[in-house]
Amino acid sequence: MSIHEIYTLVKENTGVAITIVIILMTFVQIVPIKLNPWTALAKKISKLFTGDLSKKLDVLEKKLDEHIKEADLRDLRKRRESILDFASAVAGGRRFTQEQFQQIMSECDEYTKYCEEKKFPNAVAEESIALIRSAYKHNLRKKLFLTTTGFPDDEEE
Repeated sequence: MSIHEIYTLVKENTGVAITIVIILMTFVQIVPIKLNPWTALAKKISKLFTGDLSKKLDVLEKKLDEHIKEADLRDLRKRRESILDFASAVAGGRRFTQEQFQQIMSECDEYTKYCEEKKFPNAVAEESIALIRSAYKHNLRKKLFLTTTGFPDDEEE
C-alpha cells in the first residue's frame, strides 16, 4: 500500500478515523514526557566524578554510626559500673558527702533516661539506684552526710 492509497483511504473515511482516535484517547492516556538532555548529561558527568566518593562517604557514614553506638555503650557501661560501685559502697556502710550523692544521682538519671530511650534492660541497676536514692533520703533526714572535715553534720561542735 502506497502513501497515496493511505491518504485516499483516510480522506474517504475521515469520520471513522476521528471516531477511532477519540476512542483510543479515552482508553490510552498520553503522559507528557519531560526530558531535559542537559540535566541528564550533567548527572552523568557528576556521577563520573563523584561516584566513587559517594560510595566512600556511605562507608564512612556506616563506620561513624557504628563508632557512635560503641562509644554510647562504653559510656553506658561506665555509668552502670559507677552506679553499682557506689551502691555497693553505700550498702557496705561507707559514707559520702551530699555532693557525691547528688553527682551519682545525676548519673542515675542519665543512665535511666538512656536505657528507656534505647530500651536497654537495667534491672540490677534499678535496684542499685533505688538503694542510692533511699540512702540519700535517709542521710538527708538524719543529716548523716559527710562534711568536708569528714565528720557528720550532727557531730560538729
